[in-house]
Amino acid sequence: MCGPTTYRYPVSILLSRAAAAALRFAIQRSQDASALVAPGTMDKKLQRPAALPGVDIFRSRLSEGETGGGYFTTYMIGAGEGSFRCHYRGKRHEQAGRYVVMIERGEFLPTVACSDIRFVAWYISPDVMEQAADERGQSRPLHFARSIMEDPASHRVLTRATTILGSATGALEQQEAMTTLLDLVLADYVDRGRAISEVVAHRGVRRMRDLIHDGVDQEVTLDMLASHSRLNKFYALRAFKRALGITPHEYQRHLRVSKASEMLRAGRSSAEVAHSLGFCDQSHFVRTFRQLVRLTPRQYQMAT
Repeated sequence: MCGPTTYRYPVSILLSRAAAAALRFAIQRSQDASALVAPGTMDKKLQRPAALPGVDIFRSRLSEGETGGGYFTTYMIGAGEGSFRCHYRGKRHEQAGRYVVMIERGEFLPTVACSDIRFVAWYISPDVMEQAADERGQSRPLHFARSIMEDPASHRVLTRATTILGSATGALEQQEAMTTLLDLVLADYVDRGRAISEVVAHRGVRRMRDLIHDGVDQEVTLDMLASHSRLNKFYALRAFKRALGITPHEYQRHLRVSKASEMLRAGRSSAEVAHSLGFCDQSHFVRTFRQLVRLTPRQYQMAT
């Protein structure tokens, strides 16, 4: 159970004041992703992936007794660890452990931390979320029937996606993480999308593989693969993983390292290989090569 909160006003007055402040904040602010946070020692870090327009990712920490939440002008998908209480959709909630929180745009969620909390939140613009639902063949408006719950599978997917975004080096990997997350969320909270035949899926996978091979030295995005395969990006990603056992990004990494091995055996330098195969820089190439081959490029050359 949470301890008492040190508010000086009755809760009903506090919520009305907070709601008014949040609304003023949302109106004044031109950006989509917004959430009110009470003053305090809260640590909050923002990430805005270049390959994911309309998406803001916040990593935050709250100390016990701090207040957070606010008025949301976007959809919010979050994963937390710790305990908090809130009043949401006319009900009082208390949540502890590892949980997920899904909030629709236009909703107000005031929270009180009952322990130290670590939380990651994806603020997704309505245009991005609704386009994703359209691509999956799902109905609108979107409604999260469950909003605050213990859901280990969703928690793992969201935290993994956030970790990937924190270290991703290319648009394809970023878009894969985003698509996997939205696919899970939309599958759980809205009706199922349109079925696509296996023949169409097989052709699409072949087209995606051809595009990756033809552009092995170029930046390839999930949007490009989906367009080339004539599938929506959600189904394209699932079909590729089902057919080959790995994601397009992982396939691209293995293909580049295979090509790199040939070039290294021919006496090319690491710098030349990195530049020729579209790696960000030589250190990125060396790191990727070592992860997959268990040898540095230099060690590989010396062994051959």
